[in-house]
Amino acid sequence: DTLNNRVEIFDADGNFVSEFGKHGDGPGYLARPKGIAVDSDGHIWVADQMEDRLQVFNREGQLLTYIGTGHGELPGQFKSLMGVAVDKQNRVFTTEQEPGRLQVFRYVTDAQAADEKAKKQEELEKAADRRQKAAALPTQAKPAEAAPQKAPVSAPQNSAAPTKAPGL
Repeated sequence: DTLNNRVEIFDADGNFVSEFGKHGDGPGYLARPKGIAVDSDGHIWVADQMEDRLQVFNREGQLLTYIGTGHGELPGQFKSLMGVAVDKQNRVFTTEQEPGRLQVFRYVTDAQAADEKAKKQEELEKAADRRQKAAALPTQAKPAEAAPQKAPVSAPQNSAAPTKAPGL
């Protein structure tokens, strides 16, 4: 609902289910939502034209994340954001009115994120086990290296040569 700055949710028969959204200019608020899409996890993607921000909400209307740091033409920025779509390969397509540009982003599903997190946790646990096993091994003492010996300094020997007395 563009002019009321909200998202309305209906069931397959067209019956109203719920709504969310408030007018504002910060993340989580809406200012002229123009495009909407739903991904395979049920997240709601909203293209906000006035703020040039793509926001992702859960079905209860809680902000999960957003893309866009203001008006611009760099990747990840938008200029008059108008539409959003998500395909079966989890690609997110956005359209912009002014530059007539299409941007494509990759969406990581909740299941993919959970799998990746589990793999990283497993790697961390294996690394910790290896460190613990290495620390538990008895350390082998290196043979002590002998310090180099200096030749003993001997006292001067008496010689048969006469010594001169000082002052003579």
